[in-house]
Amino acid sequence: MSHLEDTKETPWIDAWIRWERDSKEIYVDDDEEEIDNQELHPTDTFSYCFDVGKNEQINITLEGFELECEEVWSSTGLTIWKSSQHLCQYLIDNKEMLEGDCHVLEVGSGLGKCGILAHLLSTKGEGLTYLTDGDTETLKQLRKNVKENVIDDHDNLSCHQLLWGKDTAQEFLTQQSIQNEHLFDVILGSDLIYVTSVISPLFETVKTMIQPESGVFVMAHCARRRGNEVHVDMVLDEAEKQGFTYKVVNEEEDISVFEFRRNLEIIEITA
Repeated sequence: MSHLEDTKETPWIDAWIRWERDSKEIYVDDDEEEIDNQELHPTDTFSYCFDVGKNEQINITLEGFELECEEVWSSTGLTIWKSSQHLCQYLIDNKEMLEGDCHVLEVGSGLGKCGILAHLLSTKGEGLTYLTDGDTETLKQLRKNVKENVIDDHDNLSCHQLLWGKDTAQEFLTQQSIQNEHLFDVILGSDLIYVTSVISPLFETVKTMIQPESGVFVMAHCARRRGNEVHVDMVLDEAEKQGFTYKVVNEEEDISVFEFRRNLEIIEITA
């Protein structure tokens, strides 16, 4: 089986969170079920050329949906949101953090822009890159995009479903046979939060999966994303509540890039 595939996934679409539904077992009429079962066909191509220094460039081409496409309403991960460009620039400016045996996790990978770039920047050494999303339709397109942009045998790259929360994060680590000494050095994410109900599960996930003493969670957040009901203070308050410190490493108009790290004083007290 390919490293890009999982044997079993939970049917899940991003819209369940957007509509704040409490149950995945929802009623659909025959017409809706027929639409849900149709194969999605991307309607747009997103091409990027990243200057990574020393006269080197990384080219990435992604298939997805236009921002205004109706499919984006069903799954926000099927298009490109603008915070991703800021996260990509952060990765280029700090590419040394990805070298060597660095283990990288991207949460909410979407079409794979940031995660693929991170992997291509980190091809030296024995580090592993995990690209994850909860949405099953998004995962299908993510895997196609990875196959088109990563030519090697994917030994160090894999794509998986990851539903946020402490229990599901721990289950993921168990399924992937990830031991405590191999927790993630770098966790990435952009345009992750637009409803309040996901803030706590996101930081529970990061807290469970990050190297407690040296790991960093880098998140690009757009305060004015369409449909966003989350104020950035809500995110930062929850981060502190979960035992993280933070700093703003880039801020431009309505987009901020944060570095979150475990609060070592709290770790020492609870150790």
